[in-house]
Amino acid sequence: MKLIIGDLVLSTVSGTIPLSGLICMHAFFCWFVSTRNNRLSFFLALNLRFYSYKLEFITDMLRFLELSTHCRDLNPLHNVIDQRDYKEKYFKRLIPLGLKYSKLFPWGGKLTSESLKFFSPIVIWTKFPPSQDSYYALYSAFTEYYKAWLELIDQAPEEIDASHITCNREAQHKYLTWREEKDPGHGILKRLIGERLAKDLVRNFLFNGLDELGSKGFLDYFPEYRREDGSINEKRSIIGKSFENRPWDARGEFIGGNGGNGVVPS
Repeated sequence: MKLIIGDLVLSTVSGTIPLSGLICMHAFFCWFVSTRNNRLSFFLALNLRFYSYKLEFITDMLRFLELSTHCRDLNPLHNVIDQRDYKEKYFKRLIPLGLKYSKLFPWGGKLTSESLKFFSPIVIWTKFPPSQDSYYALYSAFTEYYKAWLELIDQAPEEIDASHITCNREAQHKYLTWREEKDPGHGILKRLIGERLAKDLVRNFLFNGLDELGSKGFLDYFPEYRREDGSINEKRSIIGKSFENRPWDARGEFIGGNGGNGVVPS
């Protein structure tokens, strides 16, 4: 499988939008609403500055020559597999949206048990040969997920309980720590801009907040990755299992542990 190391693109009906351009558009949007004196900018500002809300939007896209790999999600701050009340509060009404696109985009194959805890039941994890129709459908998914995220932020009440805010901050810091160390896009970035710049981009832009939200390191959160010499095991999975098929059913219920959903050795 050959890797395209040029500009990543997101296709639309009228042509293509460079991923770098999409990032700039998103950054401009965040800046624009932050200058407006309205409810949306108020919620966005609180979410960015105080991490008082339990939601985070993330979109990643990797493009390959023979096969495109894509991930779209409204990433949960807490583990939706273990915390059912959290899942019901934020994701129950979004299940139809996830189901709509799960029919268009089949599950993309193995996803490790460790990674799964950072995804929601509406995650789009898929692979397909590049085509204009597929990219158009993917862009449609992006816009609908983005709209859902904005609506959730606009409706979310401010968290004022200090203990809950502390818990949310640590959960966010744990997620950022995982992504900085185990994000699968590191290899692509290293090829594009070199190891030093890739590390700086991941830590200070893509997953910024590591220094501000906490002081724990990767092994504090994930001690199972510690080697005998104290270094971090480079393996993606220590549990050694991954999910070959979608581990949630049409109602958003987790079925990955039933032994019949394609749980295979990583």
